[in-house]
Amino acid sequence: MSADKDCQTKSEVDLCIFKDIFRRADKNDDGAISWTEFVSYFSDGIVTDDGMRNLFNEIDSHNTNNIDTHELCIYFTERLGSHEPVFESAGSLCRAVSASVKSLAETHARKPPAAQFVDRFLLREMCAHLEAQLQVARLQRLLDRLESRTALVTGRTRIEEAVLDEDEAMILIVRRRLAVQEEQLASFLSAVRKYSSQLEGVTSCLLLSIRQYRSTGSVTLYEFWESLGSWRKFLPSPVSRDLRRALVDCTDAPESTDTMLMPSSWWKNMDH
Repeated sequence: MSADKDCQTKSEVDLCIFKDIFRRADKNDDGAISWTEFVSYFSDGIVTDDGMRNLFNEIDSHNTNNIDTHELCIYFTERLGSHEPVFESAGSLCRAVSASVKSLAETHARKPPAAQFVDRFLLREMCAHLEAQLQVARLQRLLDRLESRTALVTGRTRIEEAVLDEDEAMILIVRRRLAVQEEQLASFLSAVRKYSSQLEGVTSCLLLSIRQYRSTGSVTLYEFWESLGSWRKFLPSPVSRDLRRALVDCTDAPESTDTMLMPSSWWKNMDH
């Protein structure tokens, strides 16, 4: 069975977006998600180790101690429920974007300057529109250049552009925004101090920064991690779970968590 047909587990739904999920989870690109890869990618810090193992075994319907593309698609598409139209639209969008990028790669160099300008303009506008819809930080503004590296200085602003031969290592920034109950603030800060102390023994956590805002009573934690995988591996740990349990008792609403990747070279050049 082909990979596309694997993703097409329902006749009315073509969810090849799950193929991309599979590729990201399959770290060693061997065509199967192992238990270690499964925990690293899918763990959310809430489900216990036993719960994750049960979930892994349930998805592994062939009992091979690995999860293949077909098993992953079958499991999630059968449980989409009200999310089905959203994922169907996302799958259609992914295919449309892929087709557009492929066509651009094949024809852009042969087009006259005016047509090349239109291509770049439309791509920028498409990215801006998608980013606005997703409400993500607009950080991806670099355009390919013939030079491998260019640095421009305009007034006080330094603009760095780089074209790299391969993917570079990325660190992860996690922002956790919390609405703390006023009467529970002391207990909350005690839990956070304990968490901070325990993180000192976690080498993959590069930095923890705590911001308390008196005007709103909110608290924001900024965590810097060596990689996305190291953070996901940390989430099921007792240290992470203890803080989550404390947050349930001290906050008015579930925490809001945002993540962002940034080049590790930036971190190395920072004063910290």
